[in-house]
Amino acid sequence: MENINKLIDKNFDEEVEFLQKIISFNTVYDFNNATDEYPFGKNISDCLDYVLERSKELGFITKNIENKVGYSEIGDKNGDLYGILCHLDTVPYNNLDTWKAHPTSGAIIDNEIIGRGAIDNKGSVAATFYAIKALLENGVKLNKRFRVILGLDEETEFRCVDRYLNTEDIPKYSYAPDSKFPAVYGEKGIIRLAIKRKFEAMPMEPVILLGMTAGEKVNVVPDKAIAYFGGKDIAKIYIQLEKFDRDYIKFDYFEDKMIKLEIEGKAVHAMHPQKGANAIQRLFGVLEKLDFAPMELNLWIKDMYKLFKYETDGNLLGIVMTDEISTPLTVNFGILRYDSENMQANFDIRYPVTINPEYAEDTVCNAMKKTGTAISILNHKQPLYADKNSPFVKTLLNAYESITGDSSEPVVISGGTYARAFPNTLAFGPNMPTDEDLAHQSNERISLSKLKTITKIYAKAIFDLNVIEKEVIKTTKIR
Repeated sequence: MENINKLIDKNFDEEVEFLQKIISFNTVYDFNNATDEYPFGKNISDCLDYVLERSKELGFITKNIENKVGYSEIGDKNGDLYGILCHLDTVPYNNLDTWKAHPTSGAIIDNEIIGRGAIDNKGSVAATFYAIKALLENGVKLNKRFRVILGLDEETEFRCVDRYLNTEDIPKYSYAPDSKFPAVYGEKGIIRLAIKRKFEAMPMEPVILLGMTAGEKVNVVPDKAIAYFGGKDIAKIYIQLEKFDRDYIKFDYFEDKMIKLEIEGKAVHAMHPQKGANAIQRLFGVLEKLDFAPMELNLWIKDMYKLFKYETDGNLLGIVMTDEISTPLTVNFGILRYDSENMQANFDIRYPVTINPEYAEDTVCNAMKKTGTAISILNHKQPLYADKNSPFVKTLLNAYESITGDSSEPVVISGGTYARAFPNTLAFGPNMPTDEDLAHQSNERISLSKLKTITKIYAKAIFDLNVIEKEVIKTTKIR
């Protein structure tokens, strides 16, 4: 591996430029401009085309599948198929004033590449291609087919995966470089649901809550929530708001007709909402002390505050769940919309790997009935729980340890990756065990030293998988 690592060092400036280029594409799902030709928006498709074209230059065979998913494949056409499951789409970026550089700039500041997707998941895309480039330049003969699958809808509904699985070859084994090292052998169950209700106010009410909006993605803790008040007595609301002593509250008259209330929070990934500050929960903590119409909505917000307050473990809701393997259940109040009549709120709930999925879903739905709303399950991704002593896992662990010297055990995570969708698949990197998780946050970034290290880890993993004998990794979804 010494010569391969030297080649990674030699090609590193080129790798950095490649990563900066793919960061420059704003690959957030563009639902306003989605078409039959570009189902997730043209920007995401343009990014895919760029990556496929660059990988062709490295000798890969490429395929763009209806601008929903693509892949780049290299190796012996008669060999077993191994998958490396990446994604090019990203979550939205907000609060630009909190970023050191624009989220699509790929700027290098203090030896770190800044940009949305730098760690989730474009950094892994760059590391994977330049790991394989180094292997090829060193003369390694690939005995297997290695296929880098490039999804475009991982952050939303996995429609890219559904499309791929419908017609394409399924890898015998795969890893998803979209989580953490040393390797991941379990992923918590994820339930995403929506609640809906109508609240109508009479136009002559003295103070009316006209609207609320917060959150763009249910798997991100919202960092901003906004509410608008109207009516002939809105000065009353202004006076009530002046009594709050909170640095996250901002309010003022809006267009001389309304009061705009803005609540700031801290965005983090929904897999650990306790590390953030949920702007919706903060908003409800303010609203439940104010007087406004519709009265039904006023009372409902008070009830919601009692059920959630600022908790993230579902304790007040009555859905606490724990086990000995993974972290406890978490709840993220991810999206809120109200337009003077229709209210909808979306939640991301993650439960431990050994909890029966049917029990988890029934318990959550029964608890949400306390909100007095119509409830609908948007999707339910069941837990993933694998044999951590399988030869496949051991191979990945060895690759990680050989580069880092760290002999840590594999872990269970709260996040969700493509590993759930493919057989014999686990998540593997790119975050180190002690790294701060920067995915979905302002100033998402990856250090130059870390990018180089993960490239070497992936090169070692692919080198070892290239010669591993046929083995079976037992991957079990707990029922």
